[in-house]
Amino acid sequence: RVQLPPDSIAWYEFTDLLSIAIQGDESAIEPARSAMARSVDEENPQSVLSIPHQEAMLDFLSGDFNRAYERMLSVDEDERLPDHVQKALFAAGMLRDRGKLESVSDQLMRCRARGRLVVSLAEAADAAIAAIDGRPADAVAAFDRALAFDYLELDRAELMALYATLIGREVPEARRVSDAAFETFTRCGALAYIGIFAEGMPPHADQLAAGE
Repeated sequence: RVQLPPDSIAWYEFTDLLSIAIQGDESAIEPARSAMARSVDEENPQSVLSIPHQEAMLDFLSGDFNRAYERMLSVDEDERLPDHVQKALFAAGMLRDRGKLESVSDQLMRCRARGRLVVSLAEAADAAIAAIDGRPADAVAAFDRALAFDYLELDRAELMALYATLIGREVPEARRVSDAAFETFTRCGALAYIGIFAEGMPPHADQLAAGE
């Protein structure tokens, strides 16, 4: 019988609780934080580096977008990955904070990692700024370019939900991605995101997701 070390047991506990929180149970968020703290292997740099990202996910799920943003950009620039900047982008977008979005764009320009994901996130940051500035046509074009990247399914749905939230479902392109994001969140059981992105979801999305 294999005996797992305590930090590994705590990590599995954290991932289970995170999944429950994503399904919409906010009561799992604080226990998830506790489990995550117990899962850190201080001698493993990768374990230590994962903490701000996981903390930011929990902050985002609890609706604390400022804290999520700050955690992601607290990672040392030499260690910062596109995944860190991606969550900071979503948080800044939900805050409709132009300054934070400009900072995200700057971080992407300085990011050591390069590639299509970085290009896509830069387009998404430009799109969010355009939406905030009241330039919906520019925002739609930039969001559509951002979505050309092959994101993981839930990441793609989050980006589509941000698109719809910032532009509004009255715009046909935003309504299309809103419906697609809602379908993904519902099918994957990621009901927390339906609440987070409520402004960009279909009418009565909470009842639809619950099958009412």
